[in-house]
Amino acid sequence: NHTAKDTTIQIFKVKHPNIVLMFLESWTADLVECVGGEKGVAPQFSELAKEGMLFTNFYSTGYFLNAGATFYDTIQLCGKAIDSFYLQFKSQGQFAYTMEWYHVSAYPNDGFSNNTFATASPFTYDVEKEASLKYEFWGNQNYDTVDYFTSVLPVANYDSVNLRIEAINNSCASGKWIKYYCYKNTSAGLFASGFVGNDSTVTSYETVFTTIPLGNMAQGDVLIVKYVANAPFGYKFKYSKAGLFDPDVEDNCCTYNALPIIENQTITGNVGDYDYNNDFYIDQFDTYRIILPHDGAINIFAAARNEESGSPEFYLLYDLLDKNDNELIDGNELVSFSGNPAYHTIVYDTLKIRALNADTFYLRLRTYNPGNSSILLSYNIKYQFLDSTGSDAEPNNDATTAIYVNPGQLKKGHVNFKTQVGNYDFADYYKTTLPADGKITVFLKATYRGETRTNNSTSYRLGIDYIINNFSYYSPSQAYKPTLYADSVIYDTIQICPAVAGPAFFRFISDSPYEYEFSFQVTDTSSWAADAEYNNLFSGALPVLENETKYGRLMYYPDRYLSINDNDDTYKTVLPKDGTIKIYVEAMNMTCSTAARLQLKGYDRTQSLGTVFTRNIANLTSVPPGIALYDTIYVCGQAADTFYFRFNAAQQFRYKFRYEMVDTSQSD
Repeated sequence: NHTAKDTTIQIFKVKHPNIVLMFLESWTADLVECVGGEKGVAPQFSELAKEGMLFTNFYSTGYFLNAGATFYDTIQLCGKAIDSFYLQFKSQGQFAYTMEWYHVSAYPNDGFSNNTFATASPFTYDVEKEASLKYEFWGNQNYDTVDYFTSVLPVANYDSVNLRIEAINNSCASGKWIKYYCYKNTSAGLFASGFVGNDSTVTSYETVFTTIPLGNMAQGDVLIVKYVANAPFGYKFKYSKAGLFDPDVEDNCCTYNALPIIENQTITGNVGDYDYNNDFYIDQFDTYRIILPHDGAINIFAAARNEESGSPEFYLLYDLLDKNDNELIDGNELVSFSGNPAYHTIVYDTLKIRALNADTFYLRLRTYNPGNSSILLSYNIKYQFLDSTGSDAEPNNDATTAIYVNPGQLKKGHVNFKTQVGNYDFADYYKTTLPADGKITVFLKATYRGETRTNNSTSYRLGIDYIINNFSYYSPSQAYKPTLYADSVIYDTIQICPAVAGPAFFRFISDSPYEYEFSFQVTDTSSWAADAEYNNLFSGALPVLENETKYGRLMYYPDRYLSINDNDDTYKTVLPKDGTIKIYVEAMNMTCSTAARLQLKGYDRTQSLGTVFTRNIANLTSVPPGIALYDTIYVCGQAADTFYFRFNAAQQFRYKFRYEMVDTSQSD
């Protein structure tokens, strides 16, 4: 008994499908994505095509052709593997015909013997290798689904060696992809992967390119490259030293089709090509995507060559865009040509872009010719990452998100670095708690990351605020650095006097980019209590008894009442006997740098109408900062009655006092 082999080709995904035939009239393939037309015009039809069976060639839909009529057609058989094919023509009438066939977009069939890491096919330096994936063989589209290739790297400087991949979607359908995976030495050494051309929706017969830098490789390393695809792709690849001005992969005009570039990868291309006959740009922009792992800066090393001559000056410009396609830097010079340069003049330059957050950025290149609409330039660029500060701890943009810092603890951060437009970091807040009043000394190291400024105004300096004291300071001072140079380092010591016990906030703020580190210490602490506020007026005078010690402070910012400074502290007593008031005062000027006086006045029951005495403590009209005062004051001939003491100062003082009655007599 002999059973014939079933050679039926299965075209459906299920054994018993539901069949719905759709005949469409007046539909143009130019507007149907799944047959190579525009995207998004007929999305539902494209979804049906994915699930069902799409017939892309339907010939002579009428029953008859008129006698003598001629028709023409082109038939594409996409993604077929090497094999024998038969074409059969049938007709119900008499026809004369001619037929030609062409083998297009041909790539060698590398078979399926290299579909594992262990069976990778060899390839060599500077020799182009061609191969194919997912081509249909006897109805089987999974005949060859993965390719591996391996090469032992010879002697070379791999900082300027790239692996360049070119692939073409040889299927009749769009929305396809081919991926690559690059390994160093072992399967655990994956260092690069992605869609070729950075495109997961390659249209039918579209060619895509990718360049992978091999700066991480060295002589003797093994490079293994793996390819997979979801449709028939022909591809070729080679690793070799990059040419100085090789053309770039087009179209990379914009952020959505930008080419990725990594540190030390050399990118070459040309930009500024213009069609003067039809008045439009052929290649106005080249855009590259940079992903920074840490906050810092990049140095761009650039070379440019003019492909046209006859203009006295022209430029290769760059724009820097954020991840949302917003401009951060617009039209700055990268390379400039002057003096009516000859054809193919090469100019080199280096540019530093400072103050970048860890984020995704786009570098967009374009040309500018003041004397004409455009100029065609070739270029060669690479970048290096530098000045890494780690990453600034965020969010700490206000008091509610302030980062806690202890005395002696070093904190680092930066302000006003470039990131997404609208997401600016102008201020960093830090919080601490002081156990007692005292003096704070801040030790600051700051690096200015802006452009050189000859006008060192406050908008270009780093502001340090101690919010509880309403203290503000700008570093560096005008006198210290009248010109502020890019990347200049500033060391500063800042004193904040007085600092009060309790929670407090430091704020670092600037309109210009700075990175900084700081620590602080607390000295000259005091356990003296503050007076109860509000006691500036006679009506709010605090009671004081004979031989009772009272503590107080003047002009401390937290002691303000609404917007009124605490210039005065008033105390009230009732003298028990006639006699002499002996007053003991101890005080200190608590400012860091301002000399001032502390004054004590005495009043009788008529208050401001009855001034009894006025005295500058220690009889000094100007007390240096940090100096302690001691004084004893005698007020003679006072009757047993209501008496007021009032301390007054225009700067910060702390004090304590008490009084006693001497030379007393019984009042009559």
